[in-house]
Amino acid sequence: MSEDDEKDPVEDEGGDPFESKAAFKIYLINVLTSNELDQKRASKMEILDFLTLLNCMNQAGIHFK
Repeated sequence: MSEDDEKDPVEDEGGDPFESKAAFKIYLINVLTSNELDQKRASKMEILDFLTLLNCMNQAGIHFK
């Protein structure tokens, strides 16, 4: 694996995902994809799916107030 393969795609989109909308969108999609939540729709999700989503977001540093 080359060094280019190990680059974080967020860094290519303008740096800190909590400062750049484009970088945050990529960061969020990566979190959803890595937890197999990217293909689920809110209308079809159960409570356990929402709790899993919330847990994944918290572990990724995305907190809701």
